[in-house]
Amino acid sequence: AIHFACDPGKWEPDVVIVCAGYDALDSDDLASACLTAADFGKMTSRLYEHLANTRPDRMPSIVIGLEGGYQLSEMAGGGNLPQAVLETVSALL
Repeated sequence: AIHFACDPGKWEPDVVIVCAGYDALDSDDLASACLTAADFGKMTSRLYEHLANTRPDRMPSIVIGLEGGYQLSEMAGGGNLPQAVLETVSALL
């Protein structure tokens, strides 16, 4: 984690832009990472909770962009791109 983002009062963004690197999915044949679709939901939940606790007066906007995850196996045990995107978006609702 970036330390300044964890210290209250040192990081108070109006907008947070996330480059969602779905190529970190275990099912991406080109990458050497092993995240599951559920991991993306957990990371997004942690970000949302941190921002809500840091800025209870005004929650910043969160923008998530698709970045990576184009070489996914359809038979992936850890989840595929649609599942990872669903987990990410569900964590914000």
